[in-house]
Amino acid sequence: MILTVFRVLLAHSIPAVIGVIFLSWLEGGKGKLGGLEKVVLGFALGSGLISFYMFYLGLLRIPFTLGRVSAIFWPFGILGILLGAKRGLGSLLHFSRPSLFRGLGRTGKCLLVLISALLICKIIFIGFIVLNVPTYFDDSVSIWNYKAKVYYYRQGIVPDKNDPDLLGGYNPHYPNGVPLFKCWVSIWAGEWTESAVNLNTFMIFLCLGLLFYYNLKHYLPDLPAYAVTYLLLSVPLLTFHSGFAHFDLWVGFYFLAGTMYLYRWMKEKVKFHFILSALLIAVGLSVKRETAAFFIWGLMPTLIIYQIAGREKLFTIIKQTALYLFVALVPNLPWYVAIGVYKLQVGLYEGAMRLEFHPEAFNLLANRFFSSGNYGILWIIFFAILIITLPAVLKSSLKYLLLLVGLSLAASLSIFIITPFFEWLRVGTTINRAMLGVIPVMVYYSALACQKLVQHPDKPK
Repeated sequence: MILTVFRVLLAHSIPAVIGVIFLSWLEGGKGKLGGLEKVVLGFALGSGLISFYMFYLGLLRIPFTLGRVSAIFWPFGILGILLGAKRGLGSLLHFSRPSLFRGLGRTGKCLLVLISALLICKIIFIGFIVLNVPTYFDDSVSIWNYKAKVYYYRQGIVPDKNDPDLLGGYNPHYPNGVPLFKCWVSIWAGEWTESAVNLNTFMIFLCLGLLFYYNLKHYLPDLPAYAVTYLLLSVPLLTFHSGFAHFDLWVGFYFLAGTMYLYRWMKEKVKFHFILSALLIAVGLSVKRETAAFFIWGLMPTLIIYQIAGREKLFTIIKQTALYLFVALVPNLPWYVAIGVYKLQVGLYEGAMRLEFHPEAFNLLANRFFSSGNYGILWIIFFAILIITLPAVLKSSLKYLLLLVGLSLAASLSIFIITPFFEWLRVGTTINRAMLGVIPVMVYYSALACQKLVQHPDKPK
């Protein structure tokens, strides 16, 4: 038992080490990321790199063994040694002194302790669910865990069209990023254990909170950033799904992360943030198809409009847009080729690929958002902040983040309004999960919009 726990911890630690080394190389010795921020991003990118690597191995019909799948660590390990020797170990990972208690009075410290206690309770609760409750969502059982189990027991990806386990079996057109990482965890554990492979939803919950806080405190004082982070993690729908093996929360994490660093690039013009944003979106595209909708209809139009509004030269717009597309799409090209070769489903199922207007959808959406959808008061606060802060937002670069939020919401909601996919809104089985991809960005925008009322429009902290 102890050995299995140790191996599962290694399975989750190695991706973080790979990602930290990779990010340190990208930074070029300039230390653009803080310690915990880099660890979180390291895990997010490292787990993605491992999934890409395993997919490439599978297409080459190379069996998944511990030695083969873990071989990805050695090039990064050597790179880490070289970087440490050249720049010092502090260039790989540097932690600064905590500043959360700094300058707080008695009331502020009491509030901080209260928020921390509530967060710890929430984390313990979610961890308990992950470790003790069996997987029961249909998609989690029949798609995500099933595909991972096929990869584990077949020791690779089955590329035979006539094999029922083609690309993981059931619904082979679903992306393979998360199932392959689950397979990675199982290979390290030496067995298929649900509590071990489902641990990644708990990990992404922690990563979401940490990344949200460290980015938000770039613009807000520490305590308000911490409080808003708690509010995000306390959205009932988000908390619920953090304990179970569904992966819409992964979509929300990678879309938020890509958005955060794209916005940082817009404000600071640091190329590292631009590349980092594209890399995070690249991993997000391998997690679930919904990321592609946010990428195509939300993020890319915002990037292009931002450059046009900034009166960039046409060549510069084309070059920067092409670079972002290149970084985001190239790691996924083998998957896109596989979709074409095996003629897999793209987008919605065939019966939903037609336009038909459902005006009754608006009433159902209002009921979900404001009453029965497990959002708490999220939507009321969001619309109130939107109305109150709009004049200040339109005078700042935050208007581009608002545009991205609006386009992403439109992309997510439109399929329930103007296609036969409306049936899933009516029965209520999909709409709430679909919103998990947008909620973190909505809360991020809301926090920054409130800050505009008390701070110069384009002056970060």
